[in-house]
Amino acid sequence: MRQVSCRVTHLIEFGYPALFVQQQVGHAYASTTAGYTGVSDEYRNRLMEKALRAYAPDLWNEDPT
Repeated sequence: MRQVSCRVTHLIEFGYPALFVQQQVGHAYASTTAGYTGVSDEYRNRLMEKALRAYAPDLWNEDPT
């Protein structure tokens, strides 16, 4: 299980589409693939920042005015 878990995690963190990863490991359901995914805190933070930048770009304005 460790080898599959590492492979799934690396593919997700490197930006491969979830469906591609699911097909590569031969899972019928995305929920099965999700169970093998253990992404890092740094990756979660990147996703959160990306989502926040898309939702509220004015919050990320570098200009203090």
